[in-house]
Amino acid sequence: MLRFHTCERETRALFAALNEMAESFGSSFTVVQVTADDTTTQIWIALAKPSQALTLVLAAVPEGWSAEVLNVALTAAQQRMFEQLNLQPGDVRRVDKPK
Repeated sequence: MLRFHTCERETRALFAALNEMAESFGSSFTVVQVTADDTTTQIWIALAKPSQALTLVLAAVPEGWSAEVLNVALTAAQQRMFEQLNLQPGDVRRVDKPK
């Protein structure tokens, strides 16, 4: 039988590493516009710094699609809406247009 034992020191080190990784992504939302092969566009958000957001979003979409960071200021309502998604640092999510 395998047993996993984590001592308190290892647990603290793991949490410190996770916090450091979260800090490296930043704590603000970046808006990214993605263009598909057929030239349709999508809007994605990432809880990451702009340079990282671009890479993260491109990793989430089909190969060959392009993406660019949009320099937009989020409204208070948009900020609240994105916060309710409970994204973790480094997460990305496609934002569908309201119907």
